[in-house]
Amino acid sequence: MTMTPIGRRIEPTYAVLRDLLGCEVTATASPLDGYGAVALTFEFLSTPVAWGGAVTYSVRITGPVDHPMVPGRYELVHDDLSMVLALYPVAQDARFVHYEAYLGEPL
Repeated sequence: MTMTPIGRRIEPTYAVLRDLLGCEVTATASPLDGYGAVALTFEFLSTPVAWGGAVTYSVRITGPVDHPMVPGRYELVHDDLSMVLALYPVAQDARFVHYEAYLGEPL
């Protein structure tokens, strides 16, 4: 029997997401998405904006067009780290679906 180590769940922060740019993560698809693992790539991280005592920003993540995911919360796993992001599709081309997650941190 093969045991998969449990990853360390982290809170997504700007610093963590910046380090993941260009990296591939695995999302666990929901029953509405047909289950299974979906490979996604961290594509873009916006410049943070300070407003109302917080810093807000967004991250764009790209996935395959042949396995689109419905809007919702997904656990994303990279190496031994995992985090939960709410992903929303924002664009689609012939090969990819582009999702965004909107985040904020206190100043």
